[in-house]
Amino acid sequence: MDVYDLIKIDEVTPDMRLLADVCGEEAMRQILRHLGGTQFYIPKMSKFDSFVIRFYKQNKDKPLKYTAIQLGVSEQYLRNKIADMK
Repeated sequence: MDVYDLIKIDEVTPDMRLLADVCGEEAMRQILRHLGGTQFYIPKMSKFDSFVIRFYKQNKDKPLKYTAIQLGVSEQYLRNKIADMK
């Protein structure tokens, strides 16, 4: 047991509460232990170009709209990525 195990959920900042809600309190504590003070952002799916292209290729048989919804991107974004592949 260390000091991080003593932190109660109502003693952390709202963003850390959100992290605990999504990932669990133990994951939140691990992040505090190992990444405390680090600032970063969590990108949207559209930042992972190679994954978006691979996912599209694996789902070519499905409607473009369906694939865009699955990825959380617009159809136009997906069309642009497809055009960039050619």
